[in-house]
Amino acid sequence: MNEQLESVCFFLSTGRTFTFRDVTMVTDNETVWVISYKAMSDGNSKMATFYKNQVAGIAICRKS
Repeated sequence: MNEQLESVCFFLSTGRTFTFRDVTMVTDNETVWVISYKAMSDGNSKMATFYKNQVAGIAICRKS
């Protein structure tokens, strides 16, 4: 997959949101999204996994 995205925001069913910039969508299957992103706090590349059954919504901004 490895789609390059400007930003991704995950909205959890608990009301929490997580926003990432400079994102690569590594995996998007029936159960999870796995992303690689550049951390705003320290500039290091990191990975995160979100389970779809715990996500209420997702906003994606593609690079133009």
